[in-house]
Amino acid sequence: MLRLAGKIEALLFSASSPVSEKELKSALNVSTAEIKDALEELRILLEDEAHGIFLKQLAGNWTLETKPELGDLVGNFRNTSKIKRFSLSRAVMEVLTIIAYKQPISRREVEEIRGVDSSSPINRLLWLGLIKISGRIKNRAAIYSTTKKFLEIFGINSLDNLPAIDEIDDVDEVNEVNDDVHDVHEINDDETSSD
Repeated sequence: MLRLAGKIEALLFSASSPVSEKELKSALNVSTAEIKDALEELRILLEDEAHGIFLKQLAGNWTLETKPELGDLVGNFRNTSKIKRFSLSRAVMEVLTIIAYKQPISRREVEEIRGVDSSSPINRLLWLGLIKISGRIKNRAAIYSTTKKFLEIFGINSLDNLPAIDEIDDVDEVNEVNDDVHDVHEINDDETSSD
């Protein structure tokens, strides 16, 4: 009989987006502890250099990803990928960075930091599902936060994985990083975050 780790591997392989432990528990009719143990078993198994994929936790959910050293090989193979690319302008990246580090934050506060109108970049980020309206302040102005989709697309498990602001030497370094990230990979273009 196939081990639980193998069943989880098959479910993650077939999923178009990261899967929660709750979904795995429900699909496999086992306990949370059994899911956690099987995920750890799968993680250890896939660490072996004979495997080209690894288990990764994104936004609290689980997915299988290509090992980084094989990224070019896979990216160039037949030019087929489930990943869709979209570009973010410098203004959109600035607004996204501000929201990621200062959330929850209002549009007015974003504009005070940037010194320019930020309505268009905020609307683009909302449309892409990278940010959400997470509440309202007394004057009924919306406040914004990032979504699970943001974490998934940028390949991080939680906001704690963002580099500390004091680790960034100067604005030019931030701009260099932003220039590298302008071409973003969208994991699943059919879903928007449920956050």
